[in-house]
Amino acid sequence: MIMAAQPLPAQQGAAKVDVAKIVEREVASGQTFVGTVMPIKRSVIGSAVGGRVAEFPVNEGDFVRARQPLAQLLINTINLEVDSEKATLDLRKEELKELENGTRPDEIKRAKALMMAAKADSEYQQKRLKRLESLYARKAVNDDDIQAVVSESIRSEEMYSEAEAAYQLAVEGPRKEQIAQARARVAVQQALVDKLESQVVKHTIISPFDGYVVAEHTEVGQWVNSGELVAEVIALDYVDVEVQVLENHVPHVRLGMEVRVEVPAIPDKV
Repeated sequence: MIMAAQPLPAQQGAAKVDVAKIVEREVASGQTFVGTVMPIKRSVIGSAVGGRVAEFPVNEGDFVRARQPLAQLLINTINLEVDSEKATLDLRKEELKELENGTRPDEIKRAKALMMAAKADSEYQQKRLKRLESLYARKAVNDDDIQAVVSESIRSEEMYSEAEAAYQLAVEGPRKEQIAQARARVAVQQALVDKLESQVVKHTIISPFDGYVVAEHTEVGQWVNSGELVAEVIALDYVDVEVQVLENHVPHVRLGMEVRVEVPAIPDKV
């Protein structure tokens, strides 16, 4: 074996060394999966009543606010019914007010005057009858004369009784039962008006929440039946993302884990 000494290179300066703390942790590589974004709130809106579509002011893709009209059905006929029933309601209320206010003083005064006139006539006929009875006893008048006076006396007495009863009714005013009946008529009419106004409200189909129109199921001029679909609205404030994960990746999925969601339609947002 032949060995030869090699010349050593010239000695150089000390080399720079960077120092860092060593961290030990598990590192997992990311995995891409295809999923579907699903809205948490979705409403398929139908019509509560049947009717012809007069207005359909929204289009697919439009943003709508809660209670914003989606469609309006014709309400000309039902509006006429509402006006008619409201007029009847006003009449019923005035009838009730008249009964609650009682008899007017002028009416009581008039009833009293009629009663006094009837009383005076009755007293006159009674006196006249007594005179004729005295004459009849002396054969000074015949049977026909006395019968005519008797009939007139009876008639005047009945007229006085009727006028007296009318005066008492005027003083007492309407009966409690009459007022109760009038109130019941007002309540029945009010319920009818409320029912018709509720029908008017149902002729306007509205959005139940803020969202986007994703489907149109009718058009202006089309007839829709009760329960028939009009439009579909979804809310995108919060969504669910459904992803099909392969079985061998399931053990690596943890509750609360952060994931990265990319939507091709909005590439600038993650």
